[in-house]
Formats: sequence, structure tokens, C-alpha cells
Amino acid sequence: NLLITLRLVRLSASKLKLTLVFVVCSSFQRVVQRTERRIYKKFALLIFSLLSAIIMSKNYIVTAQRSTAVSCSLTGHFTGKNHRNLLVAKHNTLELHVVSSSGVKTIKEISIYGKISVLLGFQPQGRTSGTDLIFLLTQKKDAMILECQVDNTGLSMMEATEAAGDDLADNSHCLKVVTLASGNLHERIGRQSENGPLGIVDPRGRVVALQLYEGLLKVIPVSFVQKPYNPEAGPDTLKAFNVRIEEIDLVDMTFIDGVNPTIAYITQDSVGRHLKTVEINCDTRDLAPGPWKIDSIQAQASMLIPLPMPHPGLLIVGQETVTIRSKDGSLKTIAPPVIRTSPMLAFDRLDCNRFLLGDMAGRLFMLFLEREGDRVKDMKVELLGEISIPETISYLDNNVVFIGSRFGDSQLIRLLVEADSSGNFVSVLESFVNIAPVVDMAVVDIDNLGQGQLVTCSGAFKDGSLRIIRSGVGINEMVNIDLAGIKGVWNLRTAGSSFDNFIIITFQNQTKTLLMSCSPCDPAMEIEEVPMPAFETAERTYLCQ
Repeated sequence: NLLITLRLVRLSASKLKLTLVFVVCSSFQRVVQRTERRIYKKFALLIFSLLSAIIMSKNYIVTAQRSTAVSCSLTGHFTGKNHRNLLVAKHNTLELHVVSSSGVKTIKEISIYGKISVLLGFQPQGRTSGTDLIFLLTQKKDAMILECQVDNTGLSMMEATEAAGDDLADNSHCLKVVTLASGNLHERIGRQSENGPLGIVDPRGRVVALQLYEGLLKVIPVSFVQKPYNPEAGPDTLKAFNVRIEEIDLVDMTFIDGVNPTIAYITQDSVGRHLKTVEINCDTRDLAPGPWKIDSIQAQASMLIPLPMPHPGLLIVGQETVTIRSKDGSLKTIAPPVIRTSPMLAFDRLDCNRFLLGDMAGRLFMLFLEREGDRVKDMKVELLGEISIPETISYLDNNVVFIGSRFGDSQLIRLLVEADSSGNFVSVLESFVNIAPVVDMAVVDIDNLGQGQLVTCSGAFKDGSLRIIRSGVGINEMVNIDLAGIKGVWNLRTAGSSFDNFIIITFQNQTKTLLMSCSPCDPAMEIEEVPMPAFETAERTYLCQ
């Protein structure tokens, strides 16, 4: 029998009722089976579709809470060559932020039809605009290359971007995201990688390499996207080719500097873990043995960090040791006791000699490279402080770092030059609520007001917590000023302003006039005291309108 289950959720003031309505359509199935004429069969299916539409039309489905867990993040120059942007992926949402002197401002949210699994930023070789492009891969192997464009009439892309200036958050309506190329990378045969998809991009912007299936490396040349976008022609088709590798599954991989695109990767067999390199030849579409390899590395080595020019090299991070391979082939290994308790999960580079590392215990480390000319003389690892369990680490600017987490709240932190009273070198500037992963939940009436509230078991490991979720109007604190003895508060609007930008506060013997420098689309707010000749600031104000 053909059985359709419709779930109708009814909310009342006292409790949550869950009603299951079963519609049995076996009669339609018998009619269809016994009918020989095709027109009668189509008529029966049409009646069934109409009945389903009538029943389903009474249901309203909407997302009450967007995804809050961060899966990927990166920084780059996406909206302009002089702009510093932060790109954050949360399930099927891509958030674009701009970093300015007043903080991190959200300027665009992009919905993706699929769960984001790989997010990369790159600048194709020969691109003259100076802006970066975005490579994105979903869980269903849909890949796309995106570009941020500032659409101002009569201006070119570069001129429009420069015209937006640092106030890009106020001109977010001019920003659009276009698809330069797209395609599906799914293979009909092949076993998916046990370690999940791995994606890397060549630092010179030549190719993107993906490891989606065991023993298979998918290579996508990206040099063609440097041509101008043509909205009439639509997006190009991504042209990828497959190359076979001897190893079935890879632990981690990264690009290193080379004449041809060169990949270094960690592989594991019954003997242990090894480090190998291969070169990609895009003309012949095959792999060649790389310039070097290391037959045996630490058994728990799981992270590769490439060193940039002018001192190229490779860092191999394990649970107990950190090894560096310099350009001349020399190896140096240290085993700091401070990192032995938990594996590393994320990293980011501050400069050529400083790297941030985050582990499963929610600790933030800094790795220092002491150089003597072109040679690395020594390495040191220092504990900076405690953070949320990091999924991604993105260094913004001026010692400000974004910590993206899928087990706890994401954070915006500042690295301190000197330790605080508790001995930490980390100061939390802002926290972003994350209720994922939700292990269990229950609807309860906590205040006995007849309004059900959702209590969730959120987070994991050290970031586990109980969260109370309720429907209603939320209040976000933007500015907090300690003022005692206030007798009255009024709001004023200057001529030509579209919003109230002055707050008048009166006390027993004085009056203060505060100017709010903000806009409706700018979440950052600054308040400063500005004298106004119309007020007697040494007297109390009784009425202001």
C-alpha cells in the first residue's frame, strides 16, 4: 500500500502537541493497477496529487534558527584589493565580513544550496584586479567559483570598489556575488575518503586539488577565471581531471613551492605514516614523483603547514612533536611537553616566523621560528591561553583573531603583548552564540507562564552546556556606559538625519549631550560627548523634544 505520513505540529499556550495524520491511499493504488488505459491512470495520479496539495497547503515550514556552527573560515581581499575580509561558512550559509578599525562588520549573507564542505580563497595567476576569488564545494560534490563585485552604475569594477572605501558595510546593497564557473565533481564509482574531503589551492593560483575518493586526486585548473565576467553568457563549466595516486587515503595535504604545482601529503600504512611529494603536470594530466620524501614521520602526525616565500619549507605537526623541513632538505624536530595532551585541530599563519595552533582541549599556542639567515636555528611553542575548541583559526589584523568552532561559541579574540592577571595572553572581544551540536532537547515551561521553552543539550567536550531557546524579541547590548544619578533621558534628531543620533541625559546639576556615530546597517556604534550651544550643560533639563 502507498502510505504518506504528514506531521502537523500544533503549538498551544500550555504544551506542545505532536499530531500524526496518516493518509492511506491504497484505493488509488488499486485503481491505478487495475486500469489498463493510460488516460485513466493519469487521471488517478492527478486526483492523488490534488489531494496531497490540499493537505500540504495547510502546513507552513520555516527556519526559526539558522546554522550557528562554523565549518570553515578564511581571510582575503574579496571585495577590494584594499579591503580585508573574513569569510565564514555555517552549514549552507556563507557570511562575508569586512574588517575595519571599528571592528568586524557583516556585509553579506549568501545562501548555498548544499552543505559547505570545502572553502578556499585564491587569486588566479595573471589577475590584474587584485581581488581574490572563492572556491566552494558542497557535500554533494557541487563545486563553484564565486566573485564579489561592487555594482555601481557607470563605474568599472576596480573604480567602484575603491569608491565604496572603508564604509562598505553602508554600501552592501551595491555588493553582489556572481558565479564564474560551476560543475559537479561526483564520480559514479569510487569509495569516498574516510578522512572526509580535502581541498587545497596552489599558492600561485594555478590549480585546485581535491581528495574526495580513495586513491584518486581531482585537479581543477583555475587560470581561465581571470577573464572578465559576462552575465549574458552565464557561468563557465569547471573542467576537472582525475589522477591516480598509489596511496588509498590521505591524512592531510598541502601545496609547496615548485615550478610545477607540487603537493606534499601524509599517508599511512601498516608500517606507519610517511610524507611524500608529487608534481602535477596539467599538460599531460598525470603525476610525477616529487623532489623529496620522508619515509618515516611521527605516528600521530596529522597537520602540514607550508612556509611562504622567501623561506619556503614545510612544518609537520603531530601530537607530540613538531618537525620542520627547510628548503635545503635539513630536518629539525622538537618535542615540547605542553602539546602532548591533545591533538591539534586548526592553525593559521601570522607571518613568516609565527604560527597559531589550536588543539582539541581548547588551548591556543604560538609556534615561533628562530632563524639565522635562511636556516631555522630553533623552534619554540608557547601556550597563550584558553579558547573554544577551534574548527578554524583566521588571523584578521592588529593581533585580532577569529576562532570558529562547531563544538562551542565562536570567538573574536585579541592577542596580548603581556599576560593578564590570570597569566593568559588572550582577551575575548566578542562571542558568537553556537547551539550546535544539539545532542538532546526537551520542551518545558520553566517560568510556569504557559509558554513552552526549548532546553537543549548543546556543545561537546569542554564546551558542552544547557541552552534555553524561546521565541520573542531579543535585545542585543551595543554600548554600556556607567552613569549614576540620571534624572531624565531624551532622543533628538539633527536636521537631515534619517535616525535619532543624539541622546540627552540630565542629572541633578548638569546635562550631557551624546552623539551616536552609527547607521542603521552598521552594527558598530560609537558614542562621544559633543557640546551643543542650545543647552545649559551646568543646569538640569526638564523637557526636551
